[in-house]
Amino acid sequence: MKTSLFSRVGSLAVISLAGVVGFGCAVSDYEGYLGHYTSSQAKLVGFEVAFSGLGRGYDGTYAYSVSYDNRNRLSRDSIFKTIRIRTYQNPVPGAFTNEAAVVQDADALECSAGDLSSDHNPAIPAGSFHEKWKFVDLAPDCQFSDNYWDGTDSYFPIITLCFTAPQQEADYKDLSLLQDDFASLTEFVNRALDATPGETLPLEVEGIELNGQLRNLTERLPLYTVSSGSSIGQMMIDLSGEAGRQVKQAILDLTDHMQPVTVKLNFSGGMRFGMPNSLQFAFDHNRLAETL
Repeated sequence: MKTSLFSRVGSLAVISLAGVVGFGCAVSDYEGYLGHYTSSQAKLVGFEVAFSGLGRGYDGTYAYSVSYDNRNRLSRDSIFKTIRIRTYQNPVPGAFTNEAAVVQDADALECSAGDLSSDHNPAIPAGSFHEKWKFVDLAPDCQFSDNYWDGTDSYFPIITLCFTAPQQEADYKDLSLLQDDFASLTEFVNRALDATPGETLPLEVEGIELNGQLRNLTERLPLYTVSSGSSIGQMMIDLSGEAGRQVKQAILDLTDHMQPVTVKLNFSGGMRFGMPNSLQFAFDHNRLAETL
């Protein structure tokens, strides 16, 4: 499907995905658009997250890119084409790319500056992004850690994410790809679209449901989202407190090591949503336990 880069549907997709991404996570599997190719690295738009409270090289801000050539792949039944997936990290938590001010692809992400300024001033840099993990996807569906190619340090991601459907991509060659499977969180997204670019919109998680098992939190976990005035795609998560500890413990208690997990979140005020079927999670229990 092709449409404008930002739309209300697109914003719904973005906030649904961004809500639980964190813990030093990488994308391991991806399904590109049929008949499409990226000029080099296409950035996954609206898919950035920052967090603190984990240490050991995991704290910071993350952005993602994909590279593929599906020009000769016109149906899901045809031969899968290799997709290269890169995770970039800025060690400064909350220092996102300048996506709130201008949409950019990923060709220049390496060594690019992060942004903490209220007016998105490029003259005030905060840290810089560098490639941290690379995965090479050679087959459909989810292989998670089997797709790992290399990394810049010994810290393997705590979460690996598998996309079985294409997501919103930014590529200077074609700024028009948007996935549109979602129809929820309308009130929040409408508020985000009316917000001033760079405005912070807070959310609070009261409970997390993993594989159909609900774990209520005794303390609310705050999430701070950043609006571009046309979408939500940047989120700050602080896991250093008691609520963060409870979320980590819930993952260890209610999921299996490196096995696919379904995720739903309950927010204060009654808002609730689950991750789309096109996104699957797998948690590395060993590395997650080390952060408690």
